[in-house]
Amino acid sequence: MTAAPPVDRPAARTDGLAPPQLSPAWPLICLRAVDKRVGRNGEVAALRHVDLDVWPGEFVAVTGPSGSGKSTLLAILGLLDTPTAGRYWFDAADVAALDEIGRNRFRGNQLGFVFQSSYLIGDDSAVLNAGLALRVRGVRARDRDRLSRQALTGVGLADRAQTRAKRLSGGERQRVALARALVPGPRLVLADEPTGALDTASAAGLIAQLRAAADRGTTVIVVTHDPAVAAAADRAVTLADGVLAGAAPPPRPVLFGDPAALAAPELEASATGASAQVSRLARWVAEAADAVRAVIDTSVRSVLLLLAYTLGVAALVGASGLTQSASGAVAGRLLDAASNSLYVSTSTQTSSGPAGFAGLAQAAASLETLAGVKTAAPHMSYAPADVEVRRLTPSTKTLSVLLRNDIVVCDSRYPAQLGGQVAAGAPLTILDNTWGGLVAVLGAQTAESLGVAEAGPGVTVWVNQHPVPVVSLLKPTGSEGLDGGLLLSPAGAELLSIPISATILVGSAPGRAEALHDAIPMALAPANPGEIEVSVPSDLASLQAGVASNLSGLMNAIGWVILALAAMSAATSMLLSIHQRAPEIALRRAVGATRLAIWRGFMAEGALIGLAGGTIGALAGVAGTIALARARGWTPAVGLQLPATAVVLGLATAILAAALPAAHAAHRKPATLLRGT
Repeated sequence: MTAAPPVDRPAARTDGLAPPQLSPAWPLICLRAVDKRVGRNGEVAALRHVDLDVWPGEFVAVTGPSGSGKSTLLAILGLLDTPTAGRYWFDAADVAALDEIGRNRFRGNQLGFVFQSSYLIGDDSAVLNAGLALRVRGVRARDRDRLSRQALTGVGLADRAQTRAKRLSGGERQRVALARALVPGPRLVLADEPTGALDTASAAGLIAQLRAAADRGTTVIVVTHDPAVAAAADRAVTLADGVLAGAAPPPRPVLFGDPAALAAPELEASATGASAQVSRLARWVAEAADAVRAVIDTSVRSVLLLLAYTLGVAALVGASGLTQSASGAVAGRLLDAASNSLYVSTSTQTSSGPAGFAGLAQAAASLETLAGVKTAAPHMSYAPADVEVRRLTPSTKTLSVLLRNDIVVCDSRYPAQLGGQVAAGAPLTILDNTWGGLVAVLGAQTAESLGVAEAGPGVTVWVNQHPVPVVSLLKPTGSEGLDGGLLLSPAGAELLSIPISATILVGSAPGRAEALHDAIPMALAPANPGEIEVSVPSDLASLQAGVASNLSGLMNAIGWVILALAAMSAATSMLLSIHQRAPEIALRRAVGATRLAIWRGFMAEGALIGLAGGTIGALAGVAGTIALARARGWTPAVGLQLPATAVVLGLATAILAAALPAAHAAHRKPATLLRGT
């Protein structure tokens, strides 16, 4: 007989999730006028006006040539795909009324799947593979293990429970897949070419297992080309060009054992209350465990990603640690320099012009006779606002350049004492020329401001409307006094007005600065030593800050680039992994995993690799910083906050890198993944 569509079924059953029970008056599966169109614009009719009734406990074989729509029909029956038109009732419940979450629960609670390829996770044991659906449902580990072993015993694989799936034969792998389908106690098992890749003996064993499941009351629908499967079924229907033939149901309902006895009542969690909370927690724990196994199983990919994050985080930690260590060393050296350098000036008015510099040079010469004085560099400083400096002749009407630092009249001892080095042009000793010629030496910033790229014949700047040959350009030193300054030979004092300071920079032998601090005033002005002022150079602090800033910027930039490359590599690798693991994703969705669960799984994998890489990278960065700092004779400067921050940074970067691939995996359609398109 042909059952009418059960549209008048009581409303209490419309959720499609009621506990299993037989209803002889109603088919378990009822399709009416089901169409399915595929292709970019739906131009291909995969199913045409399909009507099908399947009764509880019935074993139905769906046969037909390749491309006839058999797998499409199975995907619709398994809620892995939706029909373009028509109606589908499951035990009188219209499945179209189910939302996304409802469809996931329906597959997890009511259905089991067996595919031509077993889709086992190769590095997991048989018992772990068999319990996949139970993990998705949040079954406790001890119950999951017990039920999975029972299912493996039922398919004759009790002795292979702990064997990795990749070490099983093809027939054994398919029996594990059947156990995985049966372990949740489904009402309907859907099998797509389950014997297609098996030898005759293995195929016969699997057919016997399917027949036994049907005899116990589980409804079985098998898509097959195998005549032996069709012969074992209660009836066979044929699909050709999307049209179903031979779909008439048996003359009366076939009653077998009650499938409710196959379901495990203790696995059913109520929608609210403590049991739901325990189930949710168990599900999250199972997802985390799966993520750990996935990271371990894909060892080559995981090791490469781990190495990338390790290098990125280690580079950041090393950059920061070495910057702090180097800054400490720079500070120490500057303090040493400060303790060996003294500025000597007088509180009385200093004469201007060459005579003023000559008097200052004479005082410097007398200081160099003191014990403990290595050098004495006389120099006169002039405010930038009081000096007109141009690159071109005044007749060109160009604006003068306001320099950042003082204009200094000096000889070669002053820039040498401050560590100045020539980048282009003549040696610094040209400032000591005996013919009294006027020459200029430009600091790096001053040369850039004036647009001077070289030094030598024909290169001139105009100082207070007088041409001055540029004989040398200095390398950047980090000292604002040199980098932003303009140095003139002693003859330059004739062009300038009264200096803002006339000072002698004294370089002392180590440990003699304190004694010289008291001796210099008496040596220069024995009658009135109070008019002589002796102080420490003030430019050293800015030099320290500049060096530290430059080091920090460079090293951190390198670290960030490496970490960014690690994140991009991780995202690319995870996208490739998603394509490789498409069957696993489809299988998880088939057994009830939600999109959110798939997303959480891949996010957890990324987070684990990032956390491990961040931890190892932080430790490596600290170790590298200590080793390099000690090799350079620096004091390592690495606090606890730095590696802790680096671990968090590695984790955050990995989560960001995994977000897009995880979302991509979560939104893939199971039917599309199984078709490989």
